[in-house]
Amino acid sequence: MNPGLLKLAVVGSRSAYGRLAGIAGGVAVGVCLLLLLWGGANGLSARDDRGAWLRETGRSSVAASPTEDPTTSGPGTPVPLTADTVLMEANPAEVFRAQLINRRDVAALGSTTVKMPGIGHPPEPGRYYASPALQRLIEATPRDELGDRFGTFAGTIDDAALPGPDSLIVVTGATEADLRKNGRAFLVSDFTTNAYGGSAAAYNTVLSIGAIAVFFPVLLLISIVTGLGLPSAGNASRPCASSAHPHRLSRGSPPSKPLFPV
Repeated sequence: MNPGLLKLAVVGSRSAYGRLAGIAGGVAVGVCLLLLLWGGANGLSARDDRGAWLRETGRSSVAASPTEDPTTSGPGTPVPLTADTVLMEANPAEVFRAQLINRRDVAALGSTTVKMPGIGHPPEPGRYYASPALQRLIEATPRDELGDRFGTFAGTIDDAALPGPDSLIVVTGATEADLRKNGRAFLVSDFTTNAYGGSAAAYNTVLSIGAIAVFFPVLLLISIVTGLGLPSAGNASRPCASSAHPHRLSRGSPPSKPLFPV
């Protein structure tokens, strides 16, 4: 056996090692991008599911009084607060040092059966539950600047009801009379688990388009790098020099004798 061929088969060549490294690196990058895409989609979905209860809008706390004229309505009548409902108001403008705070003011009967995500029983008037990040901010700030807005600390909101560790969320207890003054409060009997509401189809469409936009270049990259180690068509079809010219003499070799005398 030719020692050179044996060495080439066992040890390989520098160019072969380069192609192998390129293939392995390209496949690794492609797989990492795919896993990153998959993990990112699942992470976003889990984050939105945890904060879905913040999208709860309930139903109106005021019922229109019927009149003789079907085109008009009389003065609104407050819908009574019952044990299976809470009165809640979302404060749209709670800002501190350019940071938006998600605030929910809640009023409930002492016998209420409604459980709030991450809290359980709604807070009593004058008390509040805060996310860990917000509570740290409250403790690091003079009370008259931030803490006095909410009342007395009652506990922290569980992580299962927070979109992220840096979420600034507070649930404060209030009286029914205070929440009915401005007419923005609504009745809630259960908190939604639908993170996207009526826009779920649009969100899934955008997510699918984004996944395809990232997935296609990854597949293209993997196909390119895996093709680097394949022999080209020209090299594969090129005949071996020794087989194409069986009678070519190597340099320094004596000429062969003719089979038949001339």
